[in-house]
Amino acid sequence: MTVNYAHTKPSISILNLPIPQSLTYNLPMRYDLCLPWYWEYDDVFARMVERACIEQGVSLWQIRPDNLLESITALYKGITTFKTLLHRGQGEATFDPIPRWAKEFGARRINPAELSLWSEDKATMHLELIASGLHTPYTVLLAPFLEQPVIPPIDLAPLGEHFVIKPSNEGGGEGVIMGATSMDEILQARMEFPEQKYLIQAHVAPRIIEDKPAWFRVFYANGET
Repeated sequence: MTVNYAHTKPSISILNLPIPQSLTYNLPMRYDLCLPWYWEYDDVFARMVERACIEQGVSLWQIRPDNLLESITALYKGITTFKTLLHRGQGEATFDPIPRWAKEFGARRINPAELSLWSEDKATMHLELIASGLHTPYTVLLAPFLEQPVIPPIDLAPLGEHFVIKPSNEGGGEGVIMGATSMDEILQARMEFPEQKYLIQAHVAPRIIEDKPAWFRVFYANGET
C-alpha cells in the first residue's frame, strides 16, 4: 500500500512591534582617557593630548569649566565614565569630585594626588635636588606665614642685588616676584599665599644661544626622562 503525505509550508508572519520602554537600555559611554582642565596655560597641552589620542585611536573626554557640571552629573549617574584619568584640575575645588570618583571606582590615575603633591612642592624638590648632587641657585626657604608669621632676619647679600620670591606650590608664574631687592617685599609676598612655603632665590641669568635665552625643561614620563 502506498501512502502519500501532503507537505505544506507553514505560514510565518513577522510583525514589527515597538519595543516596550522597560526593555530599552542605554549603555553608558566609557572613554579611554579623561582630561579635566581649566588653566589657560594648559590649552596647548590639551590640544597636544587631543591630537595624540586621535592618532592612537584613543577616545578622549575633556572636562572644562563650560561642561563641568553636566560632566560630573553624568559621571556620578553612570551615564558617562572613563578608564584612565589625567587630572589637570588641581587647585579648583569644583573639579575634586572627578579624581575622587576615579579613586573610589578603581580607574587608573596618572599622577595621583597622594604622589604628585610631593613633587609639586618647589621647596621639597629644591632639597631633593641638592641631596642628589645637583647644582641649584642659592636659596632661602621660609615656612608658611600661617605657621611662622614672624621670621628672623635674613642675610640678603648672598642672593645678589636682585633676587626672586616664589611660593612653593603655584605654577605659571603665579605669585612670583622678579627683581626683588628688599626684606619688606619678602614679608609682603608671604601674605599672598599664607599657607605655602616660600623660596627666596638668587637670579639665574641663562646663556644666550642664537640670540635667544637657553632655558631647558626636563620631563619625566613612564620611566623615561
